[in-house]
Amino acid sequence: MPPRSLSARLWDRLGLATTRAASADAAGLHKRLDRSDKRAERARELLEQNRAQIASLTAAVDKLQTLVARLQQASDAAGDRAALLTLARKHDLESIEAVSDLAVQLERAAESIDAHIERAVARAAVSLDPFPHVVIDELLPTEFFRTLLEELPPHVYWRSSGRSRDYWEVDSDVGPWRTELVWRFVDRRVVDGMLRPRLVQAFGGHLASYWRDGLGLDPACVRYRTHAGSRPRPSRQ
Repeated sequence: MPPRSLSARLWDRLGLATTRAASADAAGLHKRLDRSDKRAERARELLEQNRAQIASLTAAVDKLQTLVARLQQASDAAGDRAALLTLARKHDLESIEAVSDLAVQLERAAESIDAHIERAVARAAVSLDPFPHVVIDELLPTEFFRTLLEELPPHVYWRSSGRSRDYWEVDSDVGPWRTELVWRFVDRRVVDGMLRPRLVQAFGGHLASYWRDGLGLDPACVRYRTHAGSRPRPSRQ
């Protein structure tokens, strides 16, 4: 084998050096890329964490805004109620002497009202079509009914139901003493004490069939009470 020339040997050395340098550069580049990938991955993780924190903070802010809105509504309602109480007390002062007389009149009329309701319910027949119901004519004595109309709460005390009508509830809403006195008497004495037991008796057979055959309950274990002034609600003992 002929001896290699000086230029060939020099080229070999230069080529080797070039290869080694390229390998070193490639290794360095790979390390830099690897570090860049790690930094990018860490940046993505931080970004996701930030997004999660932002979402959590946004949800917290939404809850706070909802709470603030509810507190504002409660504050407005409290302010409105305070204003109504102030107005009601002014009305009370105008009729303070008549309030005690009205309470006495209601108590004196209770017995005759009860007797009138008993006769009115007894005259009414239970109809079955389309379901068991009863229509009671002249349920209340005329004079007492006139008193109820006279003692309806003034319009300013009524609340809007949002369904094209207003309402006023006994014990829940504010009103003049005369209004509260009369309608509490209606709620507790007339509806619950006089009307409810007679309606339960009138519908006794139908109610018993409903509880026993429909729900498998012993009718004797069911007790009734009025709710919100007029709606009967059963309870089980």
